[in-house]
This record gives sequence, C-alpha cells and structure tokens, in this order.
Amino acid sequence: MKSLPPYSEGPQWNKKLIEDLAYIKKHKRYPLNKRTRTILVLKLIPAVFLVALILWLNVIVPATTHKNLYFTYFLTILYIPTIVSLFRYPKTLKFINIPTPFFSYENQQIIEKFLEIQNLIIYRHPNAPDVFQIVSKSMNNRKDIREVMIFIADDKQILINSHFTTSGFSLMPATRHYEIMGKKLKEWLTIYNPNNDPDIVFTNKF
Repeated sequence: MKSLPPYSEGPQWNKKLIEDLAYIKKHKRYPLNKRTRTILVLKLIPAVFLVALILWLNVIVPATTHKNLYFTYFLTILYIPTIVSLFRYPKTLKFINIPTPFFSYENQQIIEKFLEIQNLIIYRHPNAPDVFQIVSKSMNNRKDIREVMIFIADDKQILINSHFTTSGFSLMPATRHYEIMGKKLKEWLTIYNPNNDPDIVFTNKF
C-alpha cells in the first residue's frame, strides 16, 4: 500500500494525513507543510534565477548588440517547462469536489461500488475508512513511477486528487488522470440510483 500524502514515499500510511483530513474536507486541498513548501521553493529557484539572469543581461550589462536579446529569448523558451510547472503546482494540491446528496457512510459505499465497476483494486485503511486509494501500473520502464489516486468520502461531497510515487524530483511530472476519473464518477452518478442498489445501505433519511 502506498502512502497518501502528495509526493511521499514508503509503504506506510502517513498518520499526519489522517489528522489533516478535517482540513482537507473543509478547504478541499492539502495543507501547506514542510514537504509542500520545500517543493514550492525548489520550483521557485529556477524561475528566480531566470528573472535575475534576464535583468542582468538586459539592464545591468549594456546591450551593444542584439545578442543579449536573442539569448533572453532562448533562455525563456528553455525555462518554459519550469515556469509551467511552477504555475501548475498549486493546482496539484487541490481536490476535485463532487457534490452528492449523501453523507459520508453512503458516499463510501458509492465510491467502492464505482471503483469495483471500473475493475480497480481498492486500498483502505482501518483508521480512515472514508479514504480510498487506487494505484496505477508503473508508468516508466526504467524506474517505478505510479499514480496514486485518492478518494475521500465526506458528508455531501466526494473529493478526488492524485500524486506520483517517485524517488526523484521532476519539474514536469506526467499528466495526472484524477480529473478524468472525477468526470467519469460525475457521469456515473447521473445514471446510477443507489436507492435501487441492495449493496447500498442508507443510515440517514433524506
């Protein structure tokens, strides 16, 4: 079983996430911590270096020819992946919110039913029954990189996010598929009636 926090590694579930579930359910994103701040700083360093170098070439150093301008264009193109990654990072911390008319226990059953229909292996922790994980096959032939998708069953909503398990740092990580899965779940909920499913046990009257 892979660990739940974004960009984390190791086989154990992180107890800190269980403590942070209330925050995630309220704010629909991971809380900022040492790990997420470190990643943000690592992404900021190349961007700050690029800005400083451009200022040095075009402001501090007298530009007698167009070479500095051409070199600036070259650096900007070279650093496009870094800049894109920097702007994409805050989005990776946010969960997709799928509203439902049900409470947490019913949403747990709905998530489990949906993932079973998708023929996916589900991981759950006994101390966090409202959190589901599915793990993809390796996405790289040379090293083990997998996408871990997280589903959280809350009252009146289902939250979805994903991250990659990797031992290295990547400025341009692979495309995550949690938005596609969220869209599939939304479409499935429009045609699926849990009231007619004997596997769904309601604990509340609506």
